[in-house]
Amino acid sequence: DHLMHENGIKNEIVRENIIYLENKLKSLINNNPDTLFILTADHGFSDIEEINFKEHKDFLDTLSEPIYSIEPRFATVSVKNKEKFLELGNKYYGDYFDIVSRDDLIKNHTFGYGKENELFSTALKDYCLIAKDKYAFYQTNEPIGFKGHHAGGTTSEREIYLLIFNK
Repeated sequence: DHLMHENGIKNEIVRENIIYLENKLKSLINNNPDTLFILTADHGFSDIEEINFKEHKDFLDTLSEPIYSIEPRFATVSVKNKEKFLELGNKYYGDYFDIVSRDDLIKNHTFGYGKENELFSTALKDYCLIAKDKYAFYQTNEPIGFKGHHAGGTTSEREIYLLIFNK
């Protein structure tokens, strides 16, 4: 995760690390033939370019607070002017992010069907900007410098692989 944030997903250092881990895993599996191994990830990853969340003052003025929370590729915001927010959000970010209301995310079971986490209702704000391309927000004075990230809506981030060994 850390290496892919810093270097992106196609970097040689990342590739070498994955090969190293794959070899260690093969050894572990081969040395324990009577053990069932189930391997999965908690998310996928994507190479990114960072864009400034605070670039457009008129857009920020539509928000209750001029910041987002959760993730740079899944930014949730509190809105004070819904119509203007949607207009300017789509104008500036519509090519890069899907803009989805909290209500639609809940109605569509975007986060699943299980028991709701006690923090869920406070973490998810009025709208979410979900990356559909390579972009990620930053809201500091300078870009964070990440080359890879997760939590967006791209296929490479949504697909989670399940590997089973010694079945």
